[in-house]
Amino acid sequence: MANYEARAKELSERYKIMQPSMKPEDDGVVLLALKNHAQAREDALNALYETLADKQDNPLASRIAERIDAAATRVLAPLNTMLDGIKDPSANLRAFRDIAAAEEARFFDTLKKSGVASNRDEQMTRCHKLEVYAAELRAKWTSLSDTEKALLERERYAAAQLRDTVKRAFEEAVPAWATGSRDVLDKAGTIEKVKKQINDKVKEEVRKVADKLGADKRLADELSRQLGVGSTIAGYVYDALSAAYNPLGSAIKTVGKAAKALEPIAQAVVDQKSAEIRQLLGGAQNVVVTFSTTRREATDYVRNNGYEQAKSIYDNSRRALEDWMNGPLSDGMKVEARRLFDAQDAVLQTFVELMRQAHTKFVSDYRGIFFESVSQSTIDMMSDKPFLEEWADGINRLDMDQQLQQMYAGITDLHGNLDRAFGSMTLFADLPLEAQAMLQEQVRRIEREVRDPITAEMREHTRTLEQANAKKPATVVQAVARTAKDLAEKAARGGG
Repeated sequence: MANYEARAKELSERYKIMQPSMKPEDDGVVLLALKNHAQAREDALNALYETLADKQDNPLASRIAERIDAAATRVLAPLNTMLDGIKDPSANLRAFRDIAAAEEARFFDTLKKSGVASNRDEQMTRCHKLEVYAAELRAKWTSLSDTEKALLERERYAAAQLRDTVKRAFEEAVPAWATGSRDVLDKAGTIEKVKKQINDKVKEEVRKVADKLGADKRLADELSRQLGVGSTIAGYVYDALSAAYNPLGSAIKTVGKAAKALEPIAQAVVDQKSAEIRQLLGGAQNVVVTFSTTRREATDYVRNNGYEQAKSIYDNSRRALEDWMNGPLSDGMKVEARRLFDAQDAVLQTFVELMRQAHTKFVSDYRGIFFESVSQSTIDMMSDKPFLEEWADGINRLDMDQQLQQMYAGITDLHGNLDRAFGSMTLFADLPLEAQAMLQEQVRRIEREVRDPITAEMREHTRTLEQANAKKPATVVQAVARTAKDLAEKAARGGG
């Protein structure tokens, strides 16, 4: 325990000035009072020092205030009763007692007014508040992270479904389309050959009849009329046309297989999955907004309650104690005030250091998240930009929109080729008129039985490709990727 004797010596030296004029019995009363005062002061200041030097982590403001009041009462008691045993004390003795009592009262009163009780607890409380806020922020960040992770899992699932649907559709469609298109063109290209075969067959039959009748060319019309109702020629023409056109049906079915594979794209799959991904990105947008708000709150909190503020409070607290210690106190009191000042200053420094450590850990834990520039890992987590960019790039490499356009243009060309092929079959200008009429009747029959179903099927495939082409899935994917990029940029700005 500290030995507080400077004040006792100070009062003893003052009293010696008047001591020669004191009666022996009165002198004994004063000396006893001074002795009691010195002991009371030492006991009181030791008790106060013990409280001021206490570094335990709990509030002590009320206890410190109580100790100051108790010390004042205890120290003043021997001075207040000093003259009780002296009959008719002198004015000098009264003045001695009154000055000493006033100095003691001022000592404790100014100590209390320095804020020594509350300042210590304020430093400690700031540490507690920062630790509590750090725990709250950790909970918020965990909630944000968990929410974002859940969104990303669903987003990735939807994105994977869309990509797999599109990829599978093209994997099935492209080979079938290539094979079917080639077959259609090959079969359409044989029409001219069939037409020539029919021409040659009819001419051959005309020659046979002419030779049989011994007729010349002037009898061609009559021969044509006979040929026009000839079942042999009619059957041959029908069989030849069927042989030419029936394979087209099989080839068109192959093209139809390609269109069928693209139906998921032509239907609502792209719209549905894209809308689902966008909705999830909307949820991510809300997370970024919450992140922004939390980031501002964290920055403001540290600005108003962080280490710099703790140092400022410490400086103010220390200055207040220094003002008390260097104020209107007696020299002896200043010596003893220094001991109390050192005790309290050590405690204040301890809490400032604890605050520095708590602040450093707090900022370090959330550096790149809520403090300083937002880190790339935080940006990626908030927006899932790397995944969406990779996903978009993968779909773009499928070259969907261009392939859909090519398929759509291709089936239109196929349709035109079929029309031209059938059109060319109706022209047999180098044959007699009756033969032409007979052939055209067979062509119309083939149109009804073969061409019309093929044409209807082609139109259905054309509608499928039109719908798929209109979806422009690659464009949709690019829009989703741009949304992710926007989210990343917002996250990089702290969500602002």
